[in-house]
Amino acid sequence: MATKRIRPEVLPPLKEALALAFWYKNDLRSFLNTCVSDSQLLARLDWTIYKRQIVASLIDNMAADQHRHLDDLLNIMLALVDLDPQHLKKLDDGPQALRGRGASSECAAAAR
Repeated sequence: MATKRIRPEVLPPLKEALALAFWYKNDLRSFLNTCVSDSQLLARLDWTIYKRQIVASLIDNMAADQHRHLDDLLNIMLALVDLDPQHLKKLDDGPQALRGRGASSECAAAAR
């Protein structure tokens, strides 16, 4: 019986969507805390580096060990697709930040 896995072509749009969905690292971290059941996975991340690097490290680690992290990857994808980007409007560059929301739609389409 074949195990379920997320297709590799879904991972880049997922990383892009996560990086664009949250302007601040604290917001990203809070979101991920609600989606990821293994708190040690998040604790091992270096939160002092760029947001894109944090996201890439997390998703790459989870994808490499999908037999343990498949449910959490799916949780992230589903929560991201359902995310209301209106919180980005309050930022100085709100309209520009909202344009980045298209990445999560791309991720959702790739996941189907």
